[in-house]
Amino acid sequence: MRGIAIRAGIAVGVAIIAFAVLVVVLNATVLSASGYVQGYLGALERKDAATALQLAGELPATSRRTDLLIDAAIVPITVIDVTSGDDVDGVTPVEVAFEVEGRTATATFLLQHDNALFGIFPIWRFAESPLASVEITVMNTTEFTANGVNLRAPAQNEAARYLAFAPGILNLEHESSLLVSTPKTVLIESPAAPLRAVLNTEASPSFVSQVQGEVDRYLADCAAQQKLFPDGCPFGQDIADRIISDPAWSIVSNPVMTLQPTSTPGAWTTPAAPGVARLIVDVKSIYNGEIFTLDEPVPFSVGFVVTFVGASEIVLTPVLDQG
Repeated sequence: MRGIAIRAGIAVGVAIIAFAVLVVVLNATVLSASGYVQGYLGALERKDAATALQLAGELPATSRRTDLLIDAAIVPITVIDVTSGDDVDGVTPVEVAFEVEGRTATATFLLQHDNALFGIFPIWRFAESPLASVEITVMNTTEFTANGVNLRAPAQNEAARYLAFAPGILNLEHESSLLVSTPKTVLIESPAAPLRAVLNTEASPSFVSQVQGEVDRYLADCAAQQKLFPDGCPFGQDIADRIISDPAWSIVSNPVMTLQPTSTPGAWTTPAAPGVARLIVDVKSIYNGEIFTLDEPVPFSVGFVVTFVGASEIVLTPVLDQG
């Protein structure tokens, strides 16, 4: 019996030592500050927004938008190294080296722990939110994509703040039948660093071509009117003598249109551009009764307000200047 008791005592002692070692190992790895951060980073690697948000804790009490806090908006990162720093006043810094889309960078997170579970295992949480604030301004439209996700800004040409997972990357772009942009990339490192991005959009070549075609057709319709002053058109001609034939117009040179954005959503302008029409008409002089054919160029200029109707249709409203 004595031998059994000794063996039992040894077994208990070994179990206690093993448990103590396990506690030390867990506290130094899985249940450490760096371990908690690795759990958060693992969620980002898996594109698991729900788990990442759960580990991130409460959202910052701000008016920032949450459109980017979804699985589809996460670009997976590759964690290179995670290192914990020294505790200072209950706050432990954790530095993360990572790679995303061929870019390497570092991010720093601050963690603190509350009461220990069972008095042994520390309960960690982020002392400051790991979510970054990105100020995005979309110029000349409200529609854009972030990491392939279709989004709509609250207003064009005005900055809006979005929450995004850190670390990570944002690829901003706009491409439609009417507008294009140069893609903008925002590398998100430490969450505390303020980030700003301006996505500039401009008229696409097809938009410019579509406007030019509409203008050419509009002027051709004007030239088809047999009047000295065609209705709703940018050209016309005063003649003091008596006309004795129908005026015949043609367009010698169409104005070459360019496009500029306005502050009104869905509205662009074409600055006034010069063109030349040609008028041929038979006239009789009121001075001596001579009959002759008037054939002369008539310069003009015209601009337009261009309004979007749907995703690909436009309406042109002429801004006339007959000089």
